[in-house]
Amino acid sequence: MAKSDQQLLVIDNRGDDHTLSKAQRAFNRFVKRIQALEQDIKNHQQWKSVAHQRAQQEIVPLEQQLADQRVVLVKLLDRQHGVKFFRAAERKRLAELILEQCYDLIEQFGHQELKPIFEKYQGQDFDEANTEADVEIGQAMKDVFAQMFGIEMADDVDVSSPEKLQAYLAQKMAEQQAQAEEAHHEAEQRRASRKKTPKQLAAEERRKTEEKHLSLAVRKVYMDLVKTFHPDREPDEAERQRKTEIMQRVTAAYNDDNLFELLKLQLEFERVDPDHLETLADDQLKAYNKLLKSRVDELEAELFGLRGGTGFGDFESRFVGSPAKMDWSFGQAVKQLKAALRQLEADLRRLEDPAQLREFLKEYGKHQRQREREDFF
Repeated sequence: MAKSDQQLLVIDNRGDDHTLSKAQRAFNRFVKRIQALEQDIKNHQQWKSVAHQRAQQEIVPLEQQLADQRVVLVKLLDRQHGVKFFRAAERKRLAELILEQCYDLIEQFGHQELKPIFEKYQGQDFDEANTEADVEIGQAMKDVFAQMFGIEMADDVDVSSPEKLQAYLAQKMAEQQAQAEEAHHEAEQRRASRKKTPKQLAAEERRKTEEKHLSLAVRKVYMDLVKTFHPDREPDEAERQRKTEIMQRVTAAYNDDNLFELLKLQLEFERVDPDHLETLADDQLKAYNKLLKSRVDELEAELFGLRGGTGFGDFESRFVGSPAKMDWSFGQAVKQLKAALRQLEADLRRLEDPAQLREFLKEYGKHQRQREREDFF
């Protein structure tokens, strides 16, 4: 029976895993892990693309409708602020609510028509207030990153936007990394200048031998493919184009030390028998395994980065996943947004009554105090 593409790089020895050597079993584990990680990465990239498309089609229009209704709410609250029915404390709370809504609607949804209302209650131009807020946030971020990473930021450093802050941090961390590497290099040179013990000399020799074997393992597979598919001496134009495309794949895999891809290319183009891995000596497999382990580490890091690093972003954690997860997540989000729209429309009718607005402001005040307590702790 012919092996599937995923089985080609697995040593099966007629399906009896107990007869495999330790190196062969390790080889199989690494191959299967690489295949799984590559599929996870491919799935995540596809799911993420689909999720963003669905968000534009299903979520964004509803969010915009909700924002439009919030603009109506701001204008209603602005009118109610002038009603003599309300006490001074209630007017102050109304102003806070108006400013909170205005800032978000202008900044996040581009409702520039609310700037006069914002400026009326803030007593300051929106753009000036926004700049001041950015400066305050930037200073707070300087303090946070100084504590987290030991990076002291000069007063004149511009971190007024997330992009500028990220660029500055990347530069400083690169400088720290360069300093650490230089210190490590100097320490290595000092160690190298000392007289080595026989044990150290033996370990160094083993490391050099291992590195040589690793390099030869990749180069041997690479040279086999180069000899077969180098296009320079191919007279047929169509065949030369085919070989050029194959060599591009071969060269990319070699430059990345991607033994897994090189082995797949050997099998894909029938350069070796599908069962040849079973005949490889353990020494050769051990060299292969070290390279495959490096590939596993690279793919795990890539997948970790795709998923948002130390934690999913809010969008990814909610929406990016299998089709079934996305159907459920988008269904829930649409349901919640439609419910919020219905609630806001009901609130707009209710808050036309000053007495109802007074009750609403009481609840808003309780919510604000609770939020302040949570922020404090």
